[in-house]
Amino acid sequence: MHSASCSAKSCDGSTKGTNGHQGNSNAVKWAPEHDDALRKHHSEGLSGAQSAAEINREFRTVYSRNAIIGRLHRLGLTRPLVRRIPKIAVPKVDKPRPPKPGPVKTFMAQAVVPRTTDVIPRSVSLIDLRKNDCRYPYGDGDFLFCGHPKMVGSSYCVAHFHLCRGPGTYSERTAERIFT
Repeated sequence: MHSASCSAKSCDGSTKGTNGHQGNSNAVKWAPEHDDALRKHHSEGLSGAQSAAEINREFRTVYSRNAIIGRLHRLGLTRPLVRRIPKIAVPKVDKPRPPKPGPVKTFMAQAVVPRTTDVIPRSVSLIDLRKNDCRYPYGDGDFLFCGHPKMVGSSYCVAHFHLCRGPGTYSERTAERIFT
């Protein structure tokens, strides 16, 4: 088959061939000695890549593995598919099934009691929060924020900082857990 752009003329502009198609104008012309070497390598059982390497070394060509496989196909030398011998089926041994699980135990979740501080929040909305206001959230759904002046280097006021972080630095808290 030729492409739609070929019409009655062949791809190279001539009118050769019965169907008006000359073939792939980019195709490399294989020399007869290359075909002979390919047939020899094929009969020896070499792969396409191995055949390409041998022919390229011997004739100083640059055939790719795919070019070799395509040429083998055009020469009618493709190998038949090797059918694998099916493995002998090993009879299955019925394993004892684990017992069905009983009723699922449900546990009642304990109510979470939030930790609190003695700070009474100013209840500032997100839009009304200023640059130096504490961003500790309050509420469920529509959040309001503490709004007291925040501590330097933190997003929270001193009371909420200690509520979230606890006293001391990370290394001090870690050391306290280890040595206590």
